[in-house]
Amino acid sequence: MAEISRRAGVGMATLYRNFPGRRELLEALYTDEVNAICEAAETVDGETPGAVLMAWLHRFFAFSTSKRHIASELLAHLDSSNPAFSDNRARVLAAGRPLLAAARRVQEEDAGDAFQDDSAGVDLGAQMQADQQGPD
Repeated sequence: MAEISRRAGVGMATLYRNFPGRRELLEALYTDEVNAICEAAETVDGETPGAVLMAWLHRFFAFSTSKRHIASELLAHLDSSNPAFSDNRARVLAAGRPLLAAARRVQEEDAGDAFQDDSAGVDLGAQMQADQQGPD
């Protein structure tokens, strides 16, 4: 925490006032990154809905791979069912659904095949499609 305080240019008291411990700091960082991914779903550019989806997926995968260490650190302190994971996962799925739906409306189904989070072994594209179809 001392190194984080030094690099952020804030005092230790300020850091601990906002983040009582390392876990809280990691949760806040992880949530901020998820916020950026979700916001990117609304602002990413592309010439076609499929291109928009793919551009967002590239950002998502860059996030997934670059923030894997943060998730690992959080898992050391939290159970994987903790809302820090489940709520943020649901938010990412919700952000990606409209992009996938738009791509599919213009017959770019293959774009959705790439929507898979290999780090968690979860096929997000299939999850979004199942969510759109509703229960059997």
